[in-house]
Amino acid sequence: MTRNGSQRPILLCLLFFLAGTLAGASTDQQAWQVEQWVDWRESALYVQVTAPLPTSGRNLPAAEHTVRRQIEDEISRILYRSLQELRVDSWSTLGERVSEQPQIATRLQEAAAGAKLLRARRTEDMRNVEVQYRLPLFPDVARTVVTHDAADPLPRVAGWVPNRRYTGVVIFARGELPVHGEDRRQEVTPALLTELYDTDLRLLLTHEMLAGEDARGRGTVRYAADVDDPLLYEIAGPDPLRVTAAAVFGRHATDLIVPRSAAEQLLQDDANARLLREGRVVVVVSQHKLREELPRPPR
Repeated sequence: MTRNGSQRPILLCLLFFLAGTLAGASTDQQAWQVEQWVDWRESALYVQVTAPLPTSGRNLPAAEHTVRRQIEDEISRILYRSLQELRVDSWSTLGERVSEQPQIATRLQEAAAGAKLLRARRTEDMRNVEVQYRLPLFPDVARTVVTHDAADPLPRVAGWVPNRRYTGVVIFARGELPVHGEDRRQEVTPALLTELYDTDLRLLLTHEMLAGEDARGRGTVRYAADVDDPLLYEIAGPDPLRVTAAAVFGRHATDLIVPRSAAEQLLQDDANARLLREGRVVVVVSQHKLREELPRPPR
């Protein structure tokens, strides 16, 4: 028998061994448990995948590594589908924006690919591997829909109102608020690019009123639940204008309406108006609104 002929049985055994190893290490993606949520205080999307480990087959010690690689190969697609559930503003989700503007899809896929691995570990019962990823909404996701550079002008206020200068704006919007134009109440819903109006429905703040770099970097508002949260000081400073929201507005109830008097205090003074233009606004919401569970994306 030739040398090649004598090696053929060895090669066949090796191939069968490798096939058995891969089969033993693979896992059915339908058995994966996928959790995804938005932390609106952090402005970040989290995805956690829990996948079962094989209980039989060759080379079980390598199974965890193989399953983790399978999740790594799939995570960008999971994140891309999850991002489409995200509200951009009170009228549209990212998925709806993609349907209307297909060119956004490529930018959204690039954003999804930028997610960072937070942890990978076995569950306590040692039967599953648990992997968690984090994707910041600013600037990674925001840049997919915020494409302008120069800021639009803020509205102007004629005349004079008693006023002083502030370091930021804190809007209290806990609990249910009246829904503008409807006979019902609803809690405000966080969004990527929240808008502000006054009680005359004058548009006070939209992301186009911020320089593109600022809109992509932090959005129009940030969210917190605790008045002692350091985020209030970080964004709104030590002496903010404190405002109680009058109502919510829009299809998704993401936009806020504030009293006209508060709007005039901000717009009448250039230094105060700059607070809106720089996105130095924190909205205080109920604690349960800060973590939003997203439905499992369709496969």
